[in-house]
Amino acid sequence: AGLSEITYESENGEIKMVSITGQDVYLAHKGLDLNICGKNLKIPVVYSGGFYLMIPSKEIPTALEAENYDEFIKIGKKAVEDAREIYYPRHLTVGDVGPIPFANFMEDKQQAGHYVGATFVYPDVICYCPTGTGSSAHTLMRYLSGEAKIGDRIEVQSPIGSTMYIDILGADLLEGHQRLQLRINGLPTPKEVQIQAIA
Repeated sequence: AGLSEITYESENGEIKMVSITGQDVYLAHKGLDLNICGKNLKIPVVYSGGFYLMIPSKEIPTALEAENYDEFIKIGKKAVEDAREIYYPRHLTVGDVGPIPFANFMEDKQQAGHYVGATFVYPDVICYCPTGTGSSAHTLMRYLSGEAKIGDRIEVQSPIGSTMYIDILGADLLEGHQRLQLRINGLPTPKEVQIQAIA
């Protein structure tokens, strides 16, 4: 919701990096009471282009790896359906934007200094990249935990290795809810996208 600025870096007519600034990212709910893989957990909800359940992958017995995507689809679908039974979100400035469509599975920081994350899209899809909005939601959770601060760049990598880079530009409150101003940076897909000259 709102105006986004999109820029790109190019070399020899090939796009190397696309950046988006202006995406609204805020904590919508501190924690829904959900049962995830037999554990009763409080799962935060973040708005980042849509409403996300933020599920720590350490609470799931299955490793967050590409070969296990089918299992994460089942877990994500159940979590979203259970959340929809008890909570219908409303965007703080726009109003009704529909029920929760996403779940983000978050791993803790890896030795390489980045995080691994995967985005589930209801009803039956795991994105093969970490997605810009999912990575932004992930970044907000790291900020709230004290792991990240204004000025940091957070790297969120998918289980297949694609990476989004999220710059934390600022922070404020939106009607009492923590909000971040972010820049989303990522490689275009497919990499063969070319800049065409306009005659």
